[in-house]
Amino acid sequence: MSEVIQPLLEAEHYYQAAWDSDWNEGNCILSREYILILSLIYVTETKCYLELEEHEMALKRLAEAEEILKPRIRKYVKLLFEDPSGYLHSACQGVRLSSILEILKYVTAESNVDKLFDEHIRTAIFNTCSIESWTDSIPLRSRNAILALVAPSLVGVEWTL
Repeated sequence: MSEVIQPLLEAEHYYQAAWDSDWNEGNCILSREYILILSLIYVTETKCYLELEEHEMALKRLAEAEEILKPRIRKYVKLLFEDPSGYLHSACQGVRLSSILEILKYVTAESNVDKLFDEHIRTAIFNTCSIESWTDSIPLRSRNAILALVAPSLVGVEWTL
């Protein structure tokens, strides 16, 4: 079992660096996948330590995993909701407004749904001169992250109406 841990540590460092590079370049298309892979690496490593009956080390690695993953997850979720009105685009069919508002409640720590809608969605749509200016106002980085999540085949494609 201990021979499995070293490759997991190497994979952990590789995917942390890959996430950081992807994030710093503003790409963010694979951010979700990197977070999922890192999570699986930590779970597998913890399982190995538990099978070796090294409980303290398993707890230590879980604490380190939380320290590494939590800020990345927060950054990713905030990116996805930098402009939540982007989810109303036809490319995001199947995404429910109630789901968007639930995640906004988490991101903003605001529980008033009407207030969230007014501040984050209604203004983004109704304060623009045209539909085109609304879609152009959604940052490309955020748009690509949203599409990678809900419609991967559309990443990099222009949002035409």
